[in-house]
Amino acid sequence: MKQEAIPLPALGKGQSGEVVSVGGAVSFAGRLADLGLYPGVRVTLLRRAPFGDPAAYRFGDVSAAVRNRDAAGVRVLPDDGRTREENTEKRVNENGCGCGAEEER
Repeated sequence: MKQEAIPLPALGKGQSGEVVSVGGAVSFAGRLADLGLYPGVRVTLLRRAPFGDPAAYRFGDVSAAVRNRDAAGVRVLPDDGRTREENTEKRVNENGCGCGAEEER
């Protein structure tokens, strides 16, 4: 089964993946490339702001906060193949009670 690329904001907390494409506004894609985010680079979601936007990502030696609308143009192949929602669902199922459902893995 071939794994599909997902939008960067779909990564779960602490989840990593490989960038396969960078789209969106040309000027912003250029800024990301200047920072070192381009196809083939590994990226990790470090944390999200309290209301979920922006999110902090680490790629190479850089940590950067990126708004979800800007990050949506970046597609990644997640390491474990799960999206943020699937990480939450898996944790709820493991806990059995749904405890911490708002907390990301």
